[in-house]
Amino acid sequence: MDTLQLQRHLSTFAIDVLRLAIWLLLLMVVFVPLERLFAVHSRKAFRKSFPVDLAYYFLNSLLLLLC
Repeated sequence: MDTLQLQRHLSTFAIDVLRLAIWLLLLMVVFVPLERLFAVHSRKAFRKSFPVDLAYYFLNSLLLLLC
């Protein structure tokens, strides 16, 4: 694999990660306020396991792109 192909693959990967981050941000903008307004049980939006949730979101989405 030459450097041009590697650069092309890395740029598409970076675009996919950026797209996922934008989608996550949009979903958070919509659902966090809704959850605070209409929650049955009040909970913090960003729990201790939030980094694990982020990792699961990105890994799950990126692994599906490989298939």
